Parts: sequence; structure tokens; C-alpha cells
Amino acid sequence: MRKWFKFLWFRKYLVRIMALGCLSVCLPIILIGTVYYHYAERTTIRQIEDEADSSLMLSQDRVEKILQTLELDSYRLAASEIIRKSLYAPHFDEDLILHGNIMKMLEITKNADDYINDVVYYNQPFGAVLSNNYGYVDAASYPDGPDIREAIRLDKKARWVYLPMGKKRGSLSYVQYLPVIPNDREPNGFVMIYASTQEINNYLVGSLGISLQASVLVLDEHNRYLLGTGEFAPNQAGGAPVPGTALQTVAANSERTGHFFQNKTLYAYSKSPMGRTYLLEIPYSEVTESLKWNRMFFTTTLCFFLSLGLLLTLAASFSAYMPIRQLLNLGKRLYKENASPQNEISFIRQCLNHLKEKSDLLMQTIDHLDPGLVEQFLQKLMEENSIIEHLIEENDSIKRIAGQSKYVILIVTVSNLHKDRRFNAKDNRILKFVIQNVMKELLDKDGLSGSVVHDSKLRAIAVLYGEQDTSSGIFLQQAKQYARQISAAIRQYLKLTVFVGIGNIVESFEDMPRSYQEALDALQRRIYRDDDAVLFIADSLTRKGVYYYPFHLKQAVVDALISGDEAKAGKSLEEYIRALRISESYEIVSHGYHALLYAVMELLERETDYEAEYLQWLDLRLFDQLQERKTPGEVYDWFAEYLFPMYQGVRERHSNVHTIVQRVSRYIHDHACEDLSLSSIADMVGVSPSHLSRLFKKEMGVSFLNYVLECKIHAAMILMKETDLSISEIAAKIGYSERNFSRVFQKYVHMTPGQYKSMQP
Repeated sequence: MRKWFKFLWFRKYLVRIMALGCLSVCLPIILIGTVYYHYAERTTIRQIEDEADSSLMLSQDRVEKILQTLELDSYRLAASEIIRKSLYAPHFDEDLILHGNIMKMLEITKNADDYINDVVYYNQPFGAVLSNNYGYVDAASYPDGPDIREAIRLDKKARWVYLPMGKKRGSLSYVQYLPVIPNDREPNGFVMIYASTQEINNYLVGSLGISLQASVLVLDEHNRYLLGTGEFAPNQAGGAPVPGTALQTVAANSERTGHFFQNKTLYAYSKSPMGRTYLLEIPYSEVTESLKWNRMFFTTTLCFFLSLGLLLTLAASFSAYMPIRQLLNLGKRLYKENASPQNEISFIRQCLNHLKEKSDLLMQTIDHLDPGLVEQFLQKLMEENSIIEHLIEENDSIKRIAGQSKYVILIVTVSNLHKDRRFNAKDNRILKFVIQNVMKELLDKDGLSGSVVHDSKLRAIAVLYGEQDTSSGIFLQQAKQYARQISAAIRQYLKLTVFVGIGNIVESFEDMPRSYQEALDALQRRIYRDDDAVLFIADSLTRKGVYYYPFHLKQAVVDALISGDEAKAGKSLEEYIRALRISESYEIVSHGYHALLYAVMELLERETDYEAEYLQWLDLRLFDQLQERKTPGEVYDWFAEYLFPMYQGVRERHSNVHTIVQRVSRYIHDHACEDLSLSSIADMVGVSPSHLSRLFKKEMGVSFLNYVLECKIHAAMILMKETDLSISEIAAKIGYSERNFSRVFQKYVHMTPGQYKSMQP
């Protein structure tokens, strides 16, 4: 643990990366997770509310069907001819046949419905009661007499009611008074159905179809208790709790259905067409219980993503820290003492300063390295074709070189150096120094005779000497093998691509300038031949036959740029370069590249807004930049990654300029009768007045002021044609005095306003 703490303590930057990474991962995950949890919670509650609404509606439909069926049975009994005649029968108490018929009807009604406990007929004139359970009984001796007396006491309207004896037996009573058709006389009796509340409540619970524990309350049109389950079921004393506050909320709501939260309870209600109210109650504890799985899923998912994010952050932190760690290890090796940095960044900065000092010292050393007499002699000989005669006689090395029988020149040049971020322009001398050392080591390793020098452009040059007994073919193979070793070594150790140009073998040191120039010519051929790093002047044969310049492919590139299709332009450019390389001619290929650049420059000139901007592009020395690209790959990259995006940027800016000018011209045309100034309209489009004036003149071909005058004159001509306004009124309307208006109008229309107005029908 102490080692791990010590490891982190000396790597404070790593701790910062890890801390920042963990915060960057944890905060968004927690924020997104919290938002998702609240969204999921609201969605779940909404689903519960919808489920409660639909379940209550289903229960209401089924219970209403039961109650209405019982009401209809009661009505049919009361409206039957037998019951109706019995009310006015003179000897009802003695008419046993009538009693039997009525009992038969009561029995049929009871047996037809499982929810009926008993059916009772009460004949008030004779004080007689007929029921399924007791048959014909005198009202005074009827066991359920309190129910008869309570029913007589009620307001004589058909209704559901809990009667004393029926309530004890768990029955809800429906009383239908007789006769069915009301008259001026008092009712003569009633038909009463005892319905089993237990059976109806069981059916009510079974029809809910909701997974949560819920209670249902059914009230009549006067909010009197009818049925209840769960929390609303009757207690042992026969009473049942009724949520008064919730009922007040339901009564105050004009909607027939709905739901609401109150006192940590979810209520759903529905009002039936018969006036009954159905209320569903779900305790909030049930809602939170259903949300428990959401919380568990959210917590598990959050922990998983946090753990995954932290693991990935730690892995990414160590990966990001790896270059710093490598720099630290390199810095420790640079210093002989055992460095224990307290701050990685300051230590790396110290190491970089140390490296810069060493680099500057190396540059100074290279600058003070005077070329030897042999190098001076060879440089002057190759580049200036000048022979210093006295050096040949005075210097044994030069004399030995002049006495060789064969010579060949190799020139090494680096490709795509501008894209390598490890080097800048100041490093060319160091790079030349390193490449020369590599060439010298390979020269000594292979046992070849020769010298390694550089020319005025810092190109590394190898001058190989051949013995008299060595054939030209073998000598050339040795030179090519040496060139390939140079290319492979520089690619391996410096991660650079080089091309090596080889001139022809010459037999006199006076002819070495010719071999040097041939090596340069061989290097030029990489403009169309970059598949081999070694280019020998004699390997490329002159192309025979007729070559057709690919004008159509160049035009395809230009057309693609004009249409804004950069991908198509890149593909056409690739085909164009491939077609040019077929010529195997440096002049044709170079001319083709410059012709394409000239075509793009013409497009740039067409798109730029003013001459100063085009001069800025000329300051970029685009032709010089192209000249520095020597291979097809370098040329393609320069066009596709630099020039084409630059043109598209100019084109997009020009498109924005066109939009601005169109907007300004449309505004001037639509508001010609208003006071229009260059500064106010420039503020409207967000540019400076001078810039807007310049853009407007370039796009419209007319100055801003003249365009405003033209629009005002056009508006005045329309007013003269379509209105009866006087000349002075029209002049004032467009913002001129009558005198100035007449002068300007005559200048543009070549007649006075009065003459123009008189010509109108």
C-alpha cells in the first residue's frame, strides 16, 4: 500500500488525470441516470394511473350490469299483472291461488340470479308479506319486520339501501315501490330484492385486473355507501370508512373520470350514467413498492456504468500517462544522477531544456565543422564542374581518387518531410548530418570505396569509386545494393522515407559532374514513379507512341470543385495523377500539376470578393509549395488536404456574401418608401458599412446608393399609376422634396413626374 501511495505521490499529474477523468465520467453518468430515474418514475406512475383508470372502468361496467339487472328484475316484478292486480284484490289475504302465483314469480326471479338472497313482496293494504324464505307471513309477525318498517319510512322512491336486518346478513336491498306508475295516492306496497354484498364485492375484486393492492368504494347518487372492498369493506359494527376529503375532490371535479394524489394515496374515480360514483384507492406504499424494481434496476445499472466508466477511465489515464512516463524514464537516463521528480511536468520541461541545450550545442558543432579538402574538392567538382589542379598534386587522398577507374554518384533526398512533426526547418542540418553518418557507416560496413559529402542544398551525396578489375555491371549492382541499404536503414532508425538517385558510371573523375546531374535527373522521375526508392537514370526507357494529355480529367476535378463535391474532386484528382504518370515524362507530369493549380487559382480569383483577398492567396506562394512536392503521393495530399479545402472555404464565404446581398436588396425593395441608410442596413446584417458597400457593388453591379434611388423611383412610379396622390405627396412619401424628386425622377426616367403621371390611364 505504501509503495502504491508513493507511486501516486511522485506522479501527481497521473493523479490529476485520473481525478479529472473520474469526474468527467461520474458526473454525466449520475446526471443522466438521475434524469432517467425521474423519467422512469413518472412513466411508471403514469402507467399505474392508466391501469387504475382502466381497471376501475372495467369494474364499473360489470357492477353496473349486475345492479341494473337486479333493478330490472325488481321493475318487472312490480310491473307484472299479477302484482298489479294483487294490490287491489278485495280478499288478498284469503286468495291462496294468487299467493301461489306470486311465490312462483318470486322464486323464478331469485333462482335466475346468483346474487339474490331473497325477494320480498309487501302488500300494504292487507299488511301481508310474501318472500322466498318465509312464504306468506303477516307483517306484524314477519321476522325481518324492521326492514319492512324502514322501507315504509323511506321517501317512496326506488333506491338501493341498507336495511337493518338485511345489513346484518350482508345484503344490500333494492326497494321498488308500488304501483310502478305513480299516482296521487300513497304507495300500496313494494317489491324488495336482497342482493348479496359478498358475492358482488367478490366479483368487483375479481374484475379489477390490477396487480397492486387496491380498495374500491361504490356510492349512490347521494354519495351514500353501497359497496366496498379492502379498506372500504364494512367492519364488524356494520360501518365502513368513507374518504370524505377525496369525495369532496371528486364532487368538485366536473370530469366523469379522473385520478389524483391526496394524502399519500392515489385515487381514481368514475361516475356512472346512473349517478353512482366508483372510487379506487391505491395506497402510495403500493406505488412506491412497484417503483422498488425501478430503483433496483437504476442502482444496478448506475453502479455498472460507473464501474465500467471508472475502469475505462483508469485504463485511459494510464494509457495517456504512458508517454509522460516514457519521457520521465528518458529524462532519468539523460541525467546521470538518480532523479526523483516531485512534479512530472516541471521535470519534463527541465529535460526538454536540457535537450535544447544539447541540440543547440550540436548545431554549433555542425556549423563549425569545416569540410575537408576532399569534400571541398568533390563539391566544387560536382556543382561547379571546377577542378582544382594543385590539390590533386598536393593531397594524396584526392590524388588517389583521381586515379580511380570508375565513379558513380548517389544522391539521397528525404520524402514527405513537411508532414513529419518531429522535424522543422531548423533540423535540416542535423538531419543531413545524421543521414551522412548512416551512409558512412554503411560504406565502411560493405567495404566499398567512396566518400560521403553534401551539396549546397544539404542533400547527402555518396561518391563511389571502382577498381580497375571490377566490371561495370558488378560495380553498378554494388551501388544499387548500397542505395537500398541506405533506404532501409533510414526507414528503420529514423522512420523516414528517402529516395536515392543514381547516375551513370563514368570512367574519369572529370565526368563526375555528368553523373551528379544524371542522379538529379533520376530523382526527378519520382514525380511519376514512387514505387521504388532507388532510381537509376538508365532504368527508365523513353516512352514510345503517342500520349494524349488528360484534359477531360483535369476538367472533371474543376467541375467537382465547382459543384462542391470534395470527395468526387479527390477521386478525379487520383485518376488525373494516374493518367499523367503514364507519360513517364517529368515535363508532362510537372506541367499537368501546374496546369491544375492554375485552374484552381482561376476559381479562387472568381470566388474572392476583392483584389486584396486574392493577393493574400498569391502571398502563400502556392506554385512554390507545389514545386516542393516531388512524388505523386505528396502532390495528391497537397491538393486534397490543403488546396481543395481552402477553395471550399472561400466558396462558402462567397455563398454567405451572396446571401447577405440578396437579403439587403430584398429589404430595400420592400421598404423603398422608408429612410434607408447604409449604416443602418449594415447593422441589420452584421457587417461594416464599407464592407457592405464593397460586397453590394461586386454582387449587384451597382452601388448601394444608386440601387436605393432606383427602388424609390420604381415605388414612386407605382404610386403614380395606382393612386391619386399628387406629385408632392408622392415625393414626401418616398422621403424627397418635390424639387429633388423631380430632378432625380427625370434623371432616371427621362421625363418629368407630371409627364409620366399624365400618361397613366
